[in-house]
Amino acid sequence: MNSAIIAVFLALASQAILATYHTTCYDYFLKKDGCVFSSPATSQRCPAPTKDHTDPVHRFNYGPPKAKPNDGHSLQRRYDDNNPSFSVAGGKGACDNYNSATDLGVCLWSGAEQKAPTAESAGWLNGVAKSNCGKTV
Repeated sequence: MNSAIIAVFLALASQAILATYHTTCYDYFLKKDGCVFSSPATSQRCPAPTKDHTDPVHRFNYGPPKAKPNDGHSLQRRYDDNNPSFSVAGGKGACDNYNSATDLGVCLWSGAEQKAPTAESAGWLNGVAKSNCGKTV
């Protein structure tokens, strides 16, 4: 009897210990959409959108290039301009030391709260919520 009670208690306690603290970004999209793409929990993961193909795909269908609108209000792709990229010097970051000469990296939003961040107020990457450190893009 005692072992059954202890087993039930440990089962309930382990769920509280293993609870996942999500970032502000994760909670925002979960509240906004009711799901999050790439969520580790299948119950919170957004289903992949279906891809409808109304016309059959034609092999080697080369037509004349379509003219791009040039109204001055369209978004610009990074590879459509000649602006140079900039490098980060490296140093101490949210995931400890970053060496820009040997480590590949991207800039990620670190959350709204910068003075006293918590795991709940962190963005995708924060010194308090390091669960996304080391992930590849």
